[in-house]
Amino acid sequence: MRTVWQVFLRDCRRILRNPVAVVVTLGVAMLPSLYAWFNILANWDPYSATGNLQVAVANEDQGTTNDLVGHLDAGRQVVKKLKQNDELGWRFVDNEEQAVHGVETGGYYAAIVLPKDFGTVDVEPEPDASDAANTQFRNAVWGLYEAPAREKMWQGGFVNPVESYTTLVDYGQVRVANGQQSSRSNSTKLYTIPGEPCRAPANGVVVLAAELALTGNTVVIDHGCGMRSYLYGLQTLSVSAGQSVEKGQAVGVLGEELTMDFKLGSKSVNPWMLFQTSGGLFWKENS
Repeated sequence: MRTVWQVFLRDCRRILRNPVAVVVTLGVAMLPSLYAWFNILANWDPYSATGNLQVAVANEDQGTTNDLVGHLDAGRQVVKKLKQNDELGWRFVDNEEQAVHGVETGGYYAAIVLPKDFGTVDVEPEPDASDAANTQFRNAVWGLYEAPAREKMWQGGFVNPVESYTTLVDYGQVRVANGQQSSRSNSTKLYTIPGEPCRAPANGVVVLAAELALTGNTVVIDHGCGMRSYLYGLQTLSVSAGQSVEKGQAVGVLGEELTMDFKLGSKSVNPWMLFQTSGGLFWKENS
């Protein structure tokens, strides 16, 4: 060990006598760290400046209107929300041609085009349900719409019952079957991964857990104040009526599709507002 230390001191003295060697040694020691710091700084908080990215938005949605559903302008609703968002540099243009031309010429980083039929969704015509299936559903579910309200049990925002999904039919979309517009959807249908858990959206009490001919395995959770979540099409059930559940708790296993409907009494509400961090459903407590 003593010999090693002597060799080290000798080499240090030789380097210090030679200015060129000193410069080379310092460069070899410092350049890697400088390179590393430049790379770290370049990638530090890469999303802080995304507001400078210019993204064109062209809304060509013409809306949908008929005697059944009234008027729905989904494209305008999306544009209104984007104007309130500053995470990207949204640029609103008149039509698709302007948006695409801007991307091709380098004026915009990307373009989003809302098509003319943005507010509608094509669906397969559903087979007529039997009278027995409709009667069973009415007897099991309809009475819950007017059931007495429990005390409020949820806190903050709800969670989506499904973690991984693709939206097939969204809340408020007008369904089109065989080219004909039908009703506006009060529920939301999700394409899901079979075998994954279906979660309770919020604290509550299970008021229905049964297999119905019309909706398959069905779970209804009462969250209080007349707010209930209706989950249709589960592969299997893992709860029973009268059981208390907590937000995020598994209530069953998913199949290929799940239909979810959130109602205040008998009125369906937009589920996506409920899933906001602070909660899209606010309730004034009695003092």
